[in-house]
Amino acid sequence: MCAENILGQLLEEYLAQELIEFNVYCAWGATVRAVDFCGADGLLLQVKNRSNSENSSSSRVRIGTDIEKWFRVDAGTGFYMWDELNTMFDTDVFSEDNFINYVREVLKNNPNALAVEPDSPWLNR
Repeated sequence: MCAENILGQLLEEYLAQELIEFNVYCAWGATVRAVDFCGADGLLLQVKNRSNSENSSSSRVRIGTDIEKWFRVDAGTGFYMWDELNTMFDTDVFSEDNFINYVREVLKNNPNALAVEPDSPWLNR
C-alpha cells in the first residue's frame, strides 16, 4: 500500500507539472474535497492510478457533482488511459513513457524520495 501511495503522489506531481499549461492546478491536500485538480474553467478532476484503487467514499462524493474521474491504468485490461487525458485537454503530451521519464528524473535527482531500509539488497543494485 505504501508503494501505491508513493506512485499516486508521483502521478499527481507529474500531472501538476503538465496540467499547469492548461490552467489546471493541483488541489493539494484537502483544498477541495475529493478533487485532485481544479481548472480555471471550473473543471474538477479526481485522479486515480488504477481503475480499482478507488474507495467507496471517494466514489460516493462524486454523485450529483461535476467532478470528473480519470485513472492511469484500467485494472481489467492493463491498458494505460493516457489517450483519455490527451483527449480531455486536446493534446498529446500525456503518455506512459513521459510519466516513466518523469519518475526516473525525480528518483535520479532525489534518491531519498523512496524509503529503502538500510539493509535492503536493492541498495547494492
